[in-house]
Amino acid sequence: MSNYILDPQSILLRIILALFVGLLIGIDRDDSWQKQKSLTRSRFTFVRPGKYATGLGGVRTYAILSLLGVVLGTFYVVDPRMLPLMIIGFIGVVAYISIAYFLNYFDKNTLGLTTELGMLLMFSLAVALGAGLLEPRIVMGIAVVASLISNLKVELRKFIGSFTKKEILESIEFVALAAILLPWLPNVSYTVGNILGNFGISGGQFDSLVLVNPLTLGYVVVFISALNFAGYFLTKTIQSSSSILLTAFLGGIVSSTAVTEFLSEKSKTSSTAGGSKLLTAAVLLANMTSFIRIPLIALALNPTLFISIAPILLGLTIFTTIVAFFLRSQAKITGTPLKIFTSPLALKPAFMFGALFLLVTIFTNLGLLLFGDSGFIITAILASMTGLDTVTIITSQAIPETVSLQLGTSVLLGAVVFNLLFKLSIVTAFGEKRFKHQTVFWLSLVALFGGLLLGIQFLI
Repeated sequence: MSNYILDPQSILLRIILALFVGLLIGIDRDDSWQKQKSLTRSRFTFVRPGKYATGLGGVRTYAILSLLGVVLGTFYVVDPRMLPLMIIGFIGVVAYISIAYFLNYFDKNTLGLTTELGMLLMFSLAVALGAGLLEPRIVMGIAVVASLISNLKVELRKFIGSFTKKEILESIEFVALAAILLPWLPNVSYTVGNILGNFGISGGQFDSLVLVNPLTLGYVVVFISALNFAGYFLTKTIQSSSSILLTAFLGGIVSSTAVTEFLSEKSKTSSTAGGSKLLTAAVLLANMTSFIRIPLIALALNPTLFISIAPILLGLTIFTTIVAFFLRSQAKITGTPLKIFTSPLALKPAFMFGALFLLVTIFTNLGLLLFGDSGFIITAILASMTGLDTVTIITSQAIPETVSLQLGTSVLLGAVVFNLLFKLSIVTAFGEKRFKHQTVFWLSLVALFGGLLLGIQFLI
């Protein structure tokens, strides 16, 4: 405390920063009030008829209140006995804001609280700055964010207004899933021996088989749901002004399988060769998201696997991008935005993924127990038909305790190739003839290139 009191430069810096905060927030609010229409009548003398509504005041009011806050905070630091004065000052500012708000409401019939809350935030920041409760950089960061929120009022209202009731409810479900469910899950690995032991039964060699770790399972469900959640809102935000290629790519973040099926169905309404090529390019980009998604999951769970797999999948990403934009150049038409998904998150699919992950984990561990590395390879490749997220997570958890890095990398690459081949069955089942031939050829070419990288991995 003594160093703070005896350092005039520190106090002066806080006063300057408080003034800047007041000016930063006050200029925006002053400008917004200048844009208000004049009133034709007023129930109170707070705003006289024919005059512009000035609200709680302009930039000068904000600057003075900010200075008042930093001075009161500084007084408290100098002498803690000044706390009552600081409290009285805070109550006085709140009273001023409250009275002005109600008078302003009767004059303009508005319930908006942006100005009032902005002024209260600014005064609180100034007090915290003067009292040394917050570092100057934190105060400045909060002030800048508050100013941005105020200046982007129209854009934020437009963005929030684009959400449907279903999207808002499912967003709440996602937060509940992440914040409420996870803390209650035990971080305990339950094995066959734990379960059967309760009934006095021995599982023999299967006693050590891990069935589930509830906390790990919960984190997996939330993590994958978060990726899908982000992909959905990226698609929703950008799709209104994007081409079919960008929409398909962003949709692939949510589910490349769903996008492949959607585009295959859409190909039946495309009567031109250019349209078929464009849809084929979109399928390639939708499936290319897996080449980006896998390294991201690996980076979060096993950085060593990320270092091993990222360069290979980067090469596959570049190759797929070149092919996709080659087809786009041949199409010579403009793509139209698509609406592939109508829901950001549903708890049923999230829990279904959790159940699937649990089953694949059990069978993978069982394969390792019975057949060693061969069992791990077989179960991982078969699981790739249901999606690559599960395989990536299991492989990340298995390296290096259960399988070697080289084997895990090879298995993951093999799963990528097998998943691409599985997508061919979707295209064949749902696609139009011309689209089917083109997509099978180019998707097979990408799979072949992936197989080539897999062969190189084995040679290395």
